[in-house]
Amino acid sequence: MLGLAFIAAGTVHAQTTLSLSQALQAARTHDPRYQIALREFEGSREYRIAGKAATSAEATASASAYRNLLEQRVGAVSRDSAYTSSSLALQVRQPLYAPELQARVAIGEARSLQGEAQLAVRDAELSLRVIDAYLQSAVLRGQLVSVDALIQALEQQSRGAERMIQLGEGTRTDSLEARSRLQLARAQRIEAEESLRDARRRLATMVGGAPAQPGRQEPADAASLSPGFEPLRLEPEPLSAWEALALENNPQIRVARHAASVARAEAQRNDAQKKVRVDAIGSLSRNDSDSVNTLNQTNTQASIGVQLTVPIFNGGRLDSAARLAVAQASQAEAELLDAQESALADVRLFHSQVASTAGRIQALGLAREAAALQVDATRQSVKGGIRVMLDVLNAESQRYEVERDLVRVRAEHLRAWVKLRSTAGVLADADVARLDKAFEDAKK
Repeated sequence: MLGLAFIAAGTVHAQTTLSLSQALQAARTHDPRYQIALREFEGSREYRIAGKAATSAEATASASAYRNLLEQRVGAVSRDSAYTSSSLALQVRQPLYAPELQARVAIGEARSLQGEAQLAVRDAELSLRVIDAYLQSAVLRGQLVSVDALIQALEQQSRGAERMIQLGEGTRTDSLEARSRLQLARAQRIEAEESLRDARRRLATMVGGAPAQPGRQEPADAASLSPGFEPLRLEPEPLSAWEALALENNPQIRVARHAASVARAEAQRNDAQKKVRVDAIGSLSRNDSDSVNTLNQTNTQASIGVQLTVPIFNGGRLDSAARLAVAQASQAEAELLDAQESALADVRLFHSQVASTAGRIQALGLAREAAALQVDATRQSVKGGIRVMLDVLNAESQRYEVERDLVRVRAEHLRAWVKLRSTAGVLADADVARLDKAFEDAKK
């Protein structure tokens, strides 16, 4: 489970660009759903304490004092009197043989472990939401950089087309095509800016509403994907190793596993209610005038012994409860199997996505280099009269599409890598720090 490290909100707000680690830590501080999960976790720890306390000795004390008015008649003789009576008692009970209480110990332990696993589920869900929002913001920033480069190239082409017309070598068609492509790219930039603002707001909400820089309306932003980003390696690499990790550590499986343990312990507790119980009991009492026959007498009594409790008849209530508990235990086992199958299916999917996106990144990296060379070659061909301005515009558009796809696939690769480790139950703060290296501050 990702560690429960927090940072002060002021530390985050002082920066314009958040690292992924900072965003995640701030979200743990501010996210309401995660705060609810923390409170639930704190409460679940009490199950363990309550379960262990069930088998401990119990001591009870009682005291009473009364003012009594007595009217007594024996034949023709009557007597009225008033007196004070009091009593003090202390009793200690220690279970010697109590199968039901032993089952409560197991139930308390399993419920506490279930609470820990449930917190791990909520932490994983929060991590995935924050990382997804962070990646979305980073992708949109990357796309904005790409469209800016396209606009700059198209502006140059548009100016070049106008100069060619003035020199009597170009055509109005080339100029109109360049201007049309330029306006389309500017429209794409407006759309990308709006999408980026939405992504920033969504991320800022998760991390506690980090404010904008002085004089700006934009909230704190995610860093951009580094241009030198390389696909992340799978450690371990075999799919079977990831499946084994998931079966052991997946948070949903852990919750289902402990829920099954609780259900089995509940079945044992209901069955144990039909068994005998043996307790050791010790008591000490002091009574002063506690009855008419002991007026003005003070009696002190100490006793120790064993109490045997044997259930005889309960109208079938215990048998019915036992059958219900057995059915619920069977249901919990089935839910555990379902959680295991679901986790294994996700592991296989994300493992495949990590490998496939790594291959696509390599291919798109080569395509980007080829697209850049194609743009240069097409420009030279235009000068030689072999190609026309439209060919250059097409080459520029193709290079932009390759850049856009490369940014998107890099983000898909990181998402798949994170989801694989999260599903396997091994996503840790060190992994988030590793992801930070895949980004760069926009100021750099």
